[in-house]
Amino acid sequence: MNIQKAISSLLNPSKLGAHVACAVAHDAPCEGDGPRTALLHVRFNEDEPQIDALAEFLWGQCMYYALPRKRRLEYTAAIEKDFTLIARVHQAVRDVFITFNATSPSRASELGEVLAYCVVQHHLSAAQVAAKMALKNLR
Repeated sequence: MNIQKAISSLLNPSKLGAHVACAVAHDAPCEGDGPRTALLHVRFNEDEPQIDALAEFLWGQCMYYALPRKRRLEYTAAIEKDFTLIARVHQAVRDVFITFNATSPSRASELGEVLAYCVVQHHLSAAQVAAKMALKNLR
């Protein structure tokens, strides 16, 4: 089995570029001795940052971030038989975040983690090997 092919099959669709623009790419030539950096920002419509659109996008990406691949594949197969299952999938993702927040209110960084997940998927083409929220809930 080709490990690179197996890992790339774990990539999820992330159209982050529709909501976050990259002013300076991480692979742009670097002058001097400093580290390579990237500059990302929320897209604008005229002079208004599209924060609500980004928030809605990130909520959708939670489906990929929070659910383990095996569970997502099971849901996908089940949805073929019963479309109403989508509501239960949505609830399962919501419950993962709510349960985690209720037990650890001082650690409310999930939104930033979902954004980081999307940046890694979109800009670095790096797959998430394990669903972090699922791992957090095992503790």
